[in-house]
Amino acid sequence: MAFKAGKGGNKSTNADQTGGKSQLQLETQRMLDTSKKKLTLIEQQRIMSVMEDTCVRMELVSLFPFILDNLDRFSVAFGQDLCEQLAVHSQLNDQLIHNLTDGAQESTDAEALQRSSDLLQLNLHHSTKTLLRLFAANPAAVKVVRNEFQKNTPEETKAFISMVKEGKSLLLQRLLSTPFEEKQRQDYFTEMSDRCRKNETAIKQLKRELEEATVDKEEEVSKRNEVIRKLKLDIHSIEKSADDHINRTKVDSEKQQQADEKNAETKKDKLKLELNQLKQQLANITAEHRKSEQILRGKKFQTETEVESWITQYDQHMGEKQQEFEEIDAQYTQEKQELNILQEKFATLQQEYDTIMEERRLSKEQKEQEEKNVRTAAKAALAIQRFWRAYKAKKALKKKGGKKGKKSGGKSGKK
Repeated sequence: MAFKAGKGGNKSTNADQTGGKSQLQLETQRMLDTSKKKLTLIEQQRIMSVMEDTCVRMELVSLFPFILDNLDRFSVAFGQDLCEQLAVHSQLNDQLIHNLTDGAQESTDAEALQRSSDLLQLNLHHSTKTLLRLFAANPAAVKVVRNEFQKNTPEETKAFISMVKEGKSLLLQRLLSTPFEEKQRQDYFTEMSDRCRKNETAIKQLKRELEEATVDKEEEVSKRNEVIRKLKLDIHSIEKSADDHINRTKVDSEKQQQADEKNAETKKDKLKLELNQLKQQLANITAEHRKSEQILRGKKFQTETEVESWITQYDQHMGEKQQEFEEIDAQYTQEKQELNILQEKFATLQQEYDTIMEERRLSKEQKEQEEKNVRTAAKAALAIQRFWRAYKAKKALKKKGGKKGKKSGGKSGKK
């Protein structure tokens, strides 16, 4: 808030710093929140258990004087062993107090008194440990005693135990934090302290500016008070002159009112005369309008009669048209049903037609294929026949050539 009230440069600088460190602050706040963390190491759990047990024991020890004064009240909850040990503890406590207060005056041997006091302190220490062990074995007694802690414990003792509990919380926080988180926490606290110092400096500067502004404001107020005083004097003189002007205006207005009343009487007489003339004109016009109204009423009746006859004719005509429409609609419905039947038949015939045409097409294609195969076979047969004839002709020529060769060879041998 201090920086918002300051100059524009400081405001923009703070905004930049805040924007630049917002992520670090969010991470640090997440790090400081240890509510979702748990102690995982057995050593950490033992340390915290010892701290919690210490806090409980301190509360119990702080209530020993109240318990000893009201031992009869807690005897049922404590049991016999605890009551007997409390009685022994009370005796030791009284003896130690007697030695420390009245023993120094009654006894002449200071060393013996000191040894006795040391022994009593040691016995009292052991008695306290014994009482704490007995209380630990009796949770019901601990619960009863702790209910009386807030009401019957001195404020100094409460403050001391509260500090111990704060130390326990800090110890838990340290145990739940890693070294890196601890360093982040220290950096965050350092940053917060630096920011506090800067804020204090800014507050001091703003206080100085506020004092200067207050002085300037007081001077301005004194100047304005002087102006107000002068304005009041001016207003007083203006009011006096205004009263005089009002009085003159009243006199003038009365005179004007008298003159206006005279003029009004004259105008009133003229208006009355005009009113009588207008009333006469109104009567004449009313008589004329009544005659024209009677004529128009007759025309209206005649027109209404004609309209009723036309409506009757229209109703009759529309009834005939409606009957004709119903007949045509019935005929249309019947023809539509017949059309649907014919369309269903046509769809069946169309499907059969398509099937027949497909069969014809396949038959035609098969026939054409067969004819093609026959032509191909005929061509092949003709070709084979030509080759066979040529072969036979060549073979016959070869046989003729062989016979001629044999004949010529035989003739030469005979010679």
